[in-house]
Amino acid sequence: MSKGIFCFLLLLLIPTLNGQSVKATVSHTQVEIGQEFELSFSFEMKTTGEVRFTAPNLGNFYVFSGPNESRSTSLINMDLHVTGSYSYILYAKKEGSFEIPGAIIKIDGKTFRTNSVKVIVKKGAGGKNPQAGSDIQQDLQNELFIRTIVDKQSALVGEQITVTYKLYFNPALQPDNPNYVKLPTFEGFWAEEIDMPGQVMLDMENYNGRNYYAGVIKTAALFATKTGSLDISPIILTLPVQVSTLRNKNQTDDFFNDPFFNRSRKIDYKITSTPAKVEISSLPVDLTNVNFSGGVGNFNVKTNTRKRVYKRNEPIRFEILISGSGNIELVDAGRIEFDKSFEVLDPNINKTIVRTGVISGSKSIEYVLIPRDGGKYVLPSVDFVYFDLASKELKTIKTEEIPLTISDVSYNEGATGNETENIDIFTGDIDLDDSPPTYPALWFVITLFILPAFATAFLLITKRKRRQAFRS
Repeated sequence: MSKGIFCFLLLLLIPTLNGQSVKATVSHTQVEIGQEFELSFSFEMKTTGEVRFTAPNLGNFYVFSGPNESRSTSLINMDLHVTGSYSYILYAKKEGSFEIPGAIIKIDGKTFRTNSVKVIVKKGAGGKNPQAGSDIQQDLQNELFIRTIVDKQSALVGEQITVTYKLYFNPALQPDNPNYVKLPTFEGFWAEEIDMPGQVMLDMENYNGRNYYAGVIKTAALFATKTGSLDISPIILTLPVQVSTLRNKNQTDDFFNDPFFNRSRKIDYKITSTPAKVEISSLPVDLTNVNFSGGVGNFNVKTNTRKRVYKRNEPIRFEILISGSGNIELVDAGRIEFDKSFEVLDPNINKTIVRTGVISGSKSIEYVLIPRDGGKYVLPSVDFVYFDLASKELKTIKTEEIPLTISDVSYNEGATGNETENIDIFTGDIDLDDSPPTYPALWFVITLFILPAFATAFLLITKRKRRQAFRS
C-alpha cells in the first residue's frame, strides 16, 4: 500500500520537475582560432512569469553578438508551453581546451544553473581568416584588412594610449559602405572616442610594398584602469566587395584566363582587425598616506562661491573646478570636511570633455551647503594630488580657504518676493532666483481689464438711451 502511495506521489511530482528546465549547447565542440560558433542557453517552462539571465565568464572568447534573446509560447494539449534562449556568437582568442561555465537563469524567482560546455580550440591552417572557407575569401586576406595601430606599446595606469583602426583595400575591389558587426569594448580601460569627420577620408598608401587605399575608421583614447598585459579588443565589420566568380584552377589553362570568362559578383566579407596588446605598469611613486585624486596628466584646480555673505538657511554653492589634460573622467577631489553647522547635500558633478587628440576638459564638483547658525566660517582648502606625466612625480595643488559670514537673519524671514528657492526633488539641486519681482505692465492691465469695462458700460448706456427714445 505504501509503495503505491509513493508511486502516486512521484507521478504528481514529475510534472513539477519537468515544468522548468534549462540547458547549454554549442554549435561546434571543436573550432579553430577565429572560427565563429554559437553558444546557446535555453529554457522551457509552463508559465509566462519573469525570466532573468546571468551570463557566465566568456573571457577566453571574443563576442561577435549577444546575448540575443528569443522566446516563443504555444499550447500543447491545452497546456501552456514557453521556450526561450539567450545565445551568443563567439570566436576563440587562443588555442586550448576551454570549459564554459553554466549560466544562471531565474524563472519566477527560482534559480536554475545550466550545464557547462567544453570547447576545444585548435590553431587552424596557417592562421587564415576565420570565415575564409572558399578560395575567394582566402585571397581577400591580403587585399582587404584592418590594422590596429597603437601609439605606444607600454604605458602607466591612467596614461593615454591612442588606438587607431585603419582600413586597407585594393582599389579593384570597389567596396561599399561597411556594416559594423562588433565595436571594441576596451575591457580594462576607460575609453573616449576621438572626434572624426562624418565620412572616412581615403588616401593611397604603400604598405608592405603594395599600394592600398587606406582610411581611418575609428580612433579612441584609452586610459588603463589596471596593470598587466591588456588586449586591445578588435573591431569587426562586413564590407560588400566586388570579386571574380570564375576561379582558374589550372594555371596552364589559358582559355579560362580570357577576360571574357571572368565574371564578378559582390559578397559580404567579414573583417576582424589585427590583434594588439599593451603592457601597463603602476605609477612609479609611493601612494601610501596620500590623498591621491587618481589624476594622471596635467591639471589645475580652483574653488569659488558666488558671494561671501549669506543668511542662515540660505543655500551656498561651493564649486571645485578641475581642468586640464589627462584622465579627467577618473579624477576625484576626495572627501571635503565642512563645518558641522553646515548641512551638506550630495555634490552635483558636470563634465566637459574635449575629444581632439589629447583628451582634455574640465570637471565641476558643486556642493550645496545650508548654514544653520550665524557667525564667521571658513570653507576649507582643497589639496589636489595628481601624477604629472612630464616630471614623472606627484604634484599637489592647494586652493585658498574661503571666509564666509553668516548673518543671524534667517533666509526665509521677511522675504520680499525677490529671493526664491527651487529645489529639484530628484537631484537635490537648488536653483536660486535673485531676479527682481515682475509685475504686469500698465498697458497690459488697461487692455485686459479697463478697456473691456468701458466698452461694456458704453454699450449698456447706448442701449438704454435707445429704449428711452423708442418709448417717447
